[in-house]
Amino acid sequence: MNITQQQIIHYIESLQCPEHLQPIKYINLSSNIQLNQRLICSNCAKNGLAGYLEIEAAVIQMNQEKLSNSVKIMFQQLFSSVNTIRNKFDAYANPKIYFHNLTQNMEGLTQFQNEANSYYINNIQNLNQQQILLQSKSQITNSIQIFESFQRKISSLSVKHIPQQPILQEVCNLKFDESILLETNLEDTEFYIAKHGQLLIYSQDQNNLQLQQTVQLKAIDINCVVKAHIKSLIFLGLKNGQVEIFEQLTNRNYVSSHLLHAHDYNPSKSHFGVSCIIVNQEDSEIITGGYDFLIKIWIFQNYQWSNKQILTQHKSHINSLSYNLDFTLFGSASQDQKFAFYKSTSENTYLNTFLQQAQQKVNTICFVSSTDFFISFNQERFILLYRIINLLNPNFKIQHLQKIEFNMLNTDIQIKVQPIYYKSLNLLIYQNSAETYFLNKNNQTQQFEIFSIYPQNQDFTFLKGDAVRLYHFGQFAIQTLKKNDQSIVQIVRI
Repeated sequence: MNITQQQIIHYIESLQCPEHLQPIKYINLSSNIQLNQRLICSNCAKNGLAGYLEIEAAVIQMNQEKLSNSVKIMFQQLFSSVNTIRNKFDAYANPKIYFHNLTQNMEGLTQFQNEANSYYINNIQNLNQQQILLQSKSQITNSIQIFESFQRKISSLSVKHIPQQPILQEVCNLKFDESILLETNLEDTEFYIAKHGQLLIYSQDQNNLQLQQTVQLKAIDINCVVKAHIKSLIFLGLKNGQVEIFEQLTNRNYVSSHLLHAHDYNPSKSHFGVSCIIVNQEDSEIITGGYDFLIKIWIFQNYQWSNKQILTQHKSHINSLSYNLDFTLFGSASQDQKFAFYKSTSENTYLNTFLQQAQQKVNTICFVSSTDFFISFNQERFILLYRIINLLNPNFKIQHLQKIEFNMLNTDIQIKVQPIYYKSLNLLIYQNSAETYFLNKNNQTQQFEIFSIYPQNQDFTFLKGDAVRLYHFGQFAIQTLKKNDQSIVQIVRI
C-alpha cells in the first residue's frame, strides 16, 4: 500500500502530546534532539520553537530530493555500467550451451561440434584459462575507466569549469569496395560488418585492431544486423526472408546455430524479406518486421526459436521497431503512414493498444524512456518527441513534447540505419539522409538539444558518416561513410 504525503500529515496531527494531552503541532527534524522532544504540542511550544517546523512543512522537507538530478543521473549511469560488467563476467565464468540437437540449423550444429571437439583436443587447459583471463582483464580495465570517469564527473560538480570539446583522434580505418552494414554494442570490444555474402568480426584492444573471423554466408543480401545485449549472439535479417543467428564458441569463433523462416520474399509484391529486428533485455525474445507488412514475435524455449505471435496492424512494409526502456511495450513505424504500440500481456504475447495516422511515411521510432519516444518521417526536416500518457490505461493517449529541426531533408526510402539511444550516456544518435545528429537531454528544461562534438572552424569528418555507433564503454566511436564509391569504416578514440 502506498502512503501519500497527506496521509502522513493527518496521522501525525492525530497524535497527542503525552504530557499535555494536546494535538501534536510541531516537529524537530534534527538528529541532535532527544526522541521524546521531536514532536510537541502548543503548550510545549511556550518554551521556544527554535529548530521546530509545523507538521506540513516538516513532512514536505523530509520528502524533498536529497540529491540533485545531475548526481542521480551519474549514479544511474554507474549502476548500469556495473550491472553490465557483472553480466559479462557471469557469461565468461558460467558459459551456457546454446546449441542442442533440436537446433534449427543442423549444418551449424555439425560445425559447432567439430570446432568444439577440435578446440578441446588441441588446446590444453591453461590456454583456455588464459583466454578467460584476457577477457576478464579487458572487463576490469573497462570498469576502472568507468569509475575514473565517474570520479571526474563528481569532482566537476564541486568546481566551476569551462566545458571542453572532446578530443577526437582517428585510430584506424578500413576500406571496402561495396556497401556494408555495421553494428556493435556500447559494452562490446568487438564490432561486426556485414557485406555481400560475408560477416566480418573485428576485435579491438585499445589501438590494436584484429580481424577475428570471416564467416562465409549462404545468403548474399543482408538487410540488417543486430547484436544481443548479454549473450554472444548476432542476428542477421536477410533479404530472402530468413533470420540467421550466430553463437560465439569458447574459441571466440561464431557459428550459425539457428535459421528462422521469418518473412516473405516475393519481388513481384515488393516483399524483400526482413526489414528490422529488435532483441529484448534477456536475449530470449526477438521481434522482426518485414516487407510483407507483418510483425512477428519469436521466443527462445526448449533450445529452439518459435514464432509466438503475428501482428497484422500495418498495410505496408515495416520500417522500424523499438522497445521502451523497461521492455513492457514496443512500437512500430511503417510505410503506410502509421505508427503503433503493443503492450506485453501476462501470457507473454502483445496487444495492439494504439495506432496513429501520420501525414507522411513513418521512417523510424525510438524510445528514450519507458514513455517518451521519437518519430521521424520521410520528406521532412524534423523529428518529433512524444510522451505516452496513462500508460497503464488500456486506451492511453500520446502528448507532443518537442519538435527538433534538422538541416537535411529526410529522403531515405529504405531504412538501413536505425536511431540508437544510449541510456547510460543520455545520448541519442540519429542518422538522417547520411547526416549524423547527436542529441542530449537537458535535465533542467527536460528538452533534447542537438550538440556539436567538433571544435569550431575545423572541417571534421569524424562521426558524420552513414552510421555511427559507440563501443568500448564509449571510449571509441566507429562510423561508416561513402567516399569515391568506397565504403570506409573509421574508428575514432574519444
